[in-house]
Amino acid sequence: MKLNDYFYLQELLPERIYALPDSRRFIDQRIIDFLLAIRKLSGKPVTVNNWHQGGPYQYRGYRDPECDQGAKYSMHRIGLAVDFTIAGEHSTDVTDIVLANAALWPQLTRIENHLFTPTWTHVDFKPATKPGITIFDPV
Repeated sequence: MKLNDYFYLQELLPERIYALPDSRRFIDQRIIDFLLAIRKLSGKPVTVNNWHQGGPYQYRGYRDPECDQGAKYSMHRIGLAVDFTIAGEHSTDVTDIVLANAALWPQLTRIENHLFTPTWTHVDFKPATKPGITIFDPV
C-alpha cells in the first residue's frame, strides 16, 4: 500500500502485521508525516523496514506484542516511534536535521542520543508534559 510519494506501508510494519486486513491502523499518521518531511528535507532515501526487499529490518517501525526486540513499553509498540537511516548520513547529522526543523513536528517529543545509536536514528511521539524535543539515553 503506497502511503505517499516515497513510502509504502510495508516499510513501517513487520511482515506478519502487514498481512492483516486494515494493517494501516497500527502506525500513527505523525510517523508517516515525519518520514515524508525528513525525506524531502534530506533529499535522500530514508530506510525504515526493508524485509519486503529481502533485507534484515522488519521491526524499526511498529513492533507487535510477539516481537522480542526493544523495551517492553517502547513507543514502537503503539505505533508512535520509528528507527530509520538516511542514505549517506551519520546519525549525528540526522539528529541535527531533526532538531533544526523541530517546528515542523510540534508533537515530536524525543530523539535517542546518537552516541547510543550511531548507525540509525530513533524518534518518537511519546506524550509529554513539556514542549520541545528531548534527547534521551536508552534505559
